[in-house]
Amino acid sequence: MAKIKSKGKSEKNKELAKDIVWCKKNVKSLTPRKYFKKFNITDRQHGHRRYNNIITSQLSRIYKKKLKEEFQIWRSGAESSKFWEQQLQKKSKSESSYQSTKFATSQTQKVYKAMNTSSLDEDDGSDTESDNTTDQGSENEHDTTIIEKIDDSDLLDEVPSFLSDDKYPDANCSYWCLQGEGSEEWSSGSNKDWIINNNNITENFKQIRKESFSAASNLERISSVRILTLSHIFVISPIFEQSITNLIPIMPEDLLVQTDVFRRMETPIEVVQWAHKLHETQTSGYEKQLLKMKEYSLKSNHQIVNRHLEFLEDIMKFYRAPHKNDTEDSGLDRLKMILKHVFYGQKYVVNSNTKPLETSKHYIPDYKLSYPARATKLVDLFIVEAKLNRKSYFPHQDDFIKLRLEMQKMINELIYINVSEPMVFGLLLTGLDCQLYAMYLKHDGIYVCREVQTFSLPRSSYEVMLCPSIFSTMLALQDKIDMIIQQIQTRKKGKSSLLNLTRKGYDAPVLVKDPLTFFSDDQEDSQ
Repeated sequence: MAKIKSKGKSEKNKELAKDIVWCKKNVKSLTPRKYFKKFNITDRQHGHRRYNNIITSQLSRIYKKKLKEEFQIWRSGAESSKFWEQQLQKKSKSESSYQSTKFATSQTQKVYKAMNTSSLDEDDGSDTESDNTTDQGSENEHDTTIIEKIDDSDLLDEVPSFLSDDKYPDANCSYWCLQGEGSEEWSSGSNKDWIINNNNITENFKQIRKESFSAASNLERISSVRILTLSHIFVISPIFEQSITNLIPIMPEDLLVQTDVFRRMETPIEVVQWAHKLHETQTSGYEKQLLKMKEYSLKSNHQIVNRHLEFLEDIMKFYRAPHKNDTEDSGLDRLKMILKHVFYGQKYVVNSNTKPLETSKHYIPDYKLSYPARATKLVDLFIVEAKLNRKSYFPHQDDFIKLRLEMQKMINELIYINVSEPMVFGLLLTGLDCQLYAMYLKHDGIYVCREVQTFSLPRSSYEVMLCPSIFSTMLALQDKIDMIIQQIQTRKKGKSSLLNLTRKGYDAPVLVKDPLTFFSDDQEDSQ
C-alpha cells in the first residue's frame, strides 16, 4: 500500500509541474475554461483555488492583473455555473467516490432536505453498493491540497487553507455547521452591493459562502474563516490564515485599506520618555524616578499625559509585585488591569467576570462592556475572549469563531434599536498576544470583521516600553465606544435603514466523530 501511495504522489507532482508549464506556454491565450478542460478538473473549489494561485504566483506580472480580472468575471458569470454543471455530470460517469465519503455525502443531503421540508424520504442504499470497487488512487483524486506538492516555498505560503485538517492535523472528525438559524438566500446586483474599483465584492463573497455551504452540507472539515461565511461574517486581516482576502481573485490591498474604521491615538512624547526612564532605573533609583514622575503629573494640565502616567505607575507596581502564577495564563488579569484604567466612568457597565451576552444566554465572553440603552435594557459594545494557553482547538471550540458570532449578535442589537452607524469591538487574547477587531454592517448581507490593531502584553516590568503604545490603542478604543454611546443617546424613534441588510447567523459548528451514528440519530429525531 505504501508503494501505491508513493506512486500516486509522484504522478501528482508530475501532473502539477506539467500544469504550470502549460500555463506559462499558453499565457497569452490562457482562460479558466481552457485550463480546467485541459487538465480535466471537476472539483470547483479546488479548481478555482489552484488556478488563482498559479496565475498569482507563477506567471509574469505583465499578465497577472489581466488574468485575475478575467477570472473574477468568469467565475461570477452564468458561463461558469454551466461549465461546472457539465464537469459534475462528467465526474458522475467516472469512477465511484471513496465509500465513506460517498455514504456521508448522500446521508447529509437527506438530513439537509429534512431540515427544509420537514419530511425525510426512505433510505436508498443503492448509492453505496458500487463503491466497493474503488481503488486506492480514487481517494487521491479528491485531494484538495494537491497544490501543496509544489516545490516552491513562496507559493506554499500563499495557498489558502480550505480544509481545517490542514490547520488541525489531529482532527479525525467532521463538523456539522448547519445548526441554528440561517438562510442560504442572498440577493445581489442591487445598489446595496459592495463595489471597490469596479469589483463587486458582494458577488465574490456570495460565491465564497456558496462554496462553504456546499462543503458544510457534505460534512467536509472547513476552516474557521469558511465557517464564519455561513453566518455572513467575513474576516479581513493581514494574517493569511485568518482572512477572507486570499479566497477571492482581487487585490487584497483593496480590502485591507482602513481609513475611518480605527486609528491608534498619538502617544505624547513625554510619556515615552518617562517609560524609558522607568525602564533604565529598574535595579536602582526606581522609587525616586517614580516620585519624580508623580510630581510631574501633578504639575501637568494635559489630561491624556496624566492618564498615561497614572497607568505607568500602576502597571510598574503590578509587575514588580510577586505573583503566584506569573505566566502567560495570567494574561487576562493583566488585560483587565489595563481596561480598568480605560473604562472607569459611571456610564460604562463592566462585567469583568463571565456573564452571558444581553441577547443570548448561550454565549458567555470572558469580559464585556455594556451601556444602558434604556432603564431596563443593556446593549453590549465590547467583549474579550481569552485563549489562555496555546493549545490547538478544533473549530467548534475555537474562540476565533465564537468571538465573531458574539459580535454579530451585538451589532444586530444596535441595529434593532436604530443606531445610525453601528460598530462593535472584540478582542481575542491568546497567551499575551492581543488582536483587536471591529465589526460593522454597511452592505447587504456582509458583516465585515476587520482586524484593526495587534499588540502583546508586557511579560514583566522590563517591557514597560510597550505600555505607552498599548494604552494609546485602548484610549482610541474608548473614543470609538464613546462615539457609539453618543449615537445610542441621540438615536431617533423608528426602524433602522440597515434592518433589511441584517442576517441571522448559525451557531457554532457541532463536532461529529461518527457520521453514521450522527445521521441515524438525526433521522430518528426528524421522523
